[in-house]
Amino acid sequence: TLDSPAITFGMKRPAEISAKVISRNANEQVFVLSTGNDYAAVRTTIIGDSHIYNCLAAAAVATVYDIDLATIARGLESVSRLNGVMQRIDAGQDFCAYVDHARSTRALASCLSAAREVTRGRVITVLREGSTSTQSALLPVAEKLSDVIVKSKQHDRDCDPTTAIAEACLQANTGDVVIVAGPERRVLGEEGQSWNDADVVQELLRQIPVA
Repeated sequence: TLDSPAITFGMKRPAEISAKVISRNANEQVFVLSTGNDYAAVRTTIIGDSHIYNCLAAAAVATVYDIDLATIARGLESVSRLNGVMQRIDAGQDFCAYVDHARSTRALASCLSAAREVTRGRVITVLREGSTSTQSALLPVAEKLSDVIVKSKQHDRDCDPTTAIAEACLQANTGDVVIVAGPERRVLGEEGQSWNDADVVQELLRQIPVA
């Protein structure tokens, strides 16, 4: 129990601030945000339940400061991208590509479930192998929710992150979804610059011919 006032928020159980998904596709999702008898539709280009929970948390804070629901909704819609949160990478390819820095089994399940919901084809997941218990726990979730898994190792030239991402993108067919998932990787470019996952995916997609 808490000794101070609290505001509850959620999607699956009754809460003071809640959300219900109305539609979701590869480009956006629409959900209804509600606080008691007040409702507002929110359209966001960041898909997945994890982002909706982030929106609910932000809405809870805003509510404490007496910001009206319509203003909260417009504020949530103004956020078009969050690095590493179902971050879509588009270079004109005929499949979807996302980067999601899921660090827990719940977060990974959320992003892969969203991918499964919006794809007409396969879910291809790039996942870094690791020795920590958290990293090891991600693999069973990926195996359950993915059609193809491409594993990478940070210090293995044959399956380093760049090679693994390239392999996944080359396997992807029209309508598939490629998700580079798990804790962020950093790789060094040819000129010594540091690239993150999104940079690598963007550059690799530029090199893949568009039919």
